[in-house]
Amino acid sequence: MSVTEAILLTPELDAPPIALMPRQDVKRRPRYWNVWWTLSVVFMALSILVAVLEWLGVLGDLGVMLAVIGVGLSMMSGLTGALRSSVDQIGEAIVTLVAEVSGSREDIRTLGTGLERIERVLLDRLPPR
Repeated sequence: MSVTEAILLTPELDAPPIALMPRQDVKRRPRYWNVWWTLSVVFMALSILVAVLEWLGVLGDLGVMLAVIGVGLSMMSGLTGALRSSVDQIGEAIVTLVAEVSGSREDIRTLGTGLERIERVLLDRLPPR
């Protein structure tokens, strides 16, 4: 039998994936408004406004510098907002995973004692070496 056949013939487990497990007693932090995303949008809107005023000739050469500064500030704010959101989501996922795993410690301990009993029975019944 090939490895592929062995994998395909393996029965499926009835255990639900961790993402679908009920998340009881997990304290979640309240959501907050990420100011960095707002700043990114505001800086980009100001950059577009400055670019339009530059195109109309109102600001002259000052408009090019202001547009470049606005785009740079928008990129910096956007990267900071993305990093902050990612770190918060990863932290929340870790907290949830730790809470779910800590709930199954008793199951693991019970399994361990069951395996110890099986080992004792086998040692008692098998002939000595």
